[in-house]
Amino acid sequence: MKYSDKLKDPRWQRRRLEVLSRDDFQCQCCGDKEATLHVHHKQYHGNPWDAHMDSLETLCEVCHEYRAELNRRFLDLPSGFVIEFMGEFMKWDCVDACRAICDLRDRKKSHV
Repeated sequence: MKYSDKLKDPRWQRRRLEVLSRDDFQCQCCGDKEATLHVHHKQYHGNPWDAHMDSLETLCEVCHEYRAELNRRFLDLPSGFVIEFMGEFMKWDCVDACRAICDLRDRKKSHV
């Protein structure tokens, strides 16, 4: 079964609603309640509906894109490593990275 088909499975749809409800239908990165929301897997293990609730989080579409980009670029870096993202330097911290990137994104958008 393709991953896109798994996301249509009722077991995933039920798990997805549990996560959205737990997170009060709000992006856990920027706090947006109006944007399209996604349920993000922090780690992939087997089928999407088998993921532990602690490894799932609600993100808006924009923050989900940023998180995916962060994962592609920096996932294997040790904590404390200095990275450059969007023209600014910051210490990599796996726990706070999304919030830092969202803050940076918002600052850059407000200066455009």
